[in-house]
Amino acid sequence: MSNIALHDVTDLTPQEIAEFPTSLMADLAAQLKAAQEHIKEVKTALDAGAEEKYSSTAADLRDFEGKDTGTVRWDDGEYTIVANLPKKPKWQQATLIAILNDMDPDVAAHYVKAEYKVEEKKFTAAPPGIHAQLMPARTLEIGKPTYKIEETTK
Repeated sequence: MSNIALHDVTDLTPQEIAEFPTSLMADLAAQLKAAQEHIKEVKTALDAGAEEKYSSTAADLRDFEGKDTGTVRWDDGEYTIVANLPKKPKWQQATLIAILNDMDPDVAAHYVKAEYKVEEKKFTAAPPGIHAQLMPARTLEIGKPTYKIEETTK
């Protein structure tokens, strides 16, 4: 089974794949990584070409519609072009906290979504007292296992 092409892997069962020699799995993983990198490069090139081709029309349409961001559409032959320039607001945390602290708590809660997190490294390194205090708020979910094959360095 050493002549398996990357595109044939999806036709196999997990049991068949598990029978591959490690060298074949490593080779297929390397091929996959190269294919992913190539696809990323192709996407970057296509995105740059679309930007070159459509950005002026999109900007003109947004200007005509009186907006700086958002989605505009137009026909190009048999196709409809949908150009989106999304908003990416960022909030100055210290300023926002000061403003929210001055608001009625119910009003602030209506507008703001807050989520507190504890970095796992800091949680693990916390002294026993802090660790015990934080523990009731912690739920541990298990992620999907991954496997990486690396060449052994000699």
